[in-house]
Amino acid sequence: MQGRTPGYGHVGVEGPTRLAHLREALGRLRSVTDVRELGERAVRELCQTVGFDRAVLFAVEHDELVAESAWFNGDPRLGPRVRRPRAPARRSPTA
Repeated sequence: MQGRTPGYGHVGVEGPTRLAHLREALGRLRSVTDVRELGERAVRELCQTVGFDRAVLFAVEHDELVAESAWFNGDPRLGPRVRRPRAPARRSPTA
């Protein structure tokens, strides 16, 4: 059904140029060796390469979502303000 299958140029289908940019971004992220830096750069790449307005990477700690890194297009100063300082690790009570 050639005429009914969505292809390039249809709404919701990404063109080859945008896909190439995404592959380049993934290549840049592969060179990162530090986990914290990977999180910082990943949210920035999502916004700058894919076109998101903002991106936040969360971790699950116990029963909470904790923002590990964030990026806001237009105002990169907001990202660090979204993150919450890490609380000290919880220790189980000793008997």
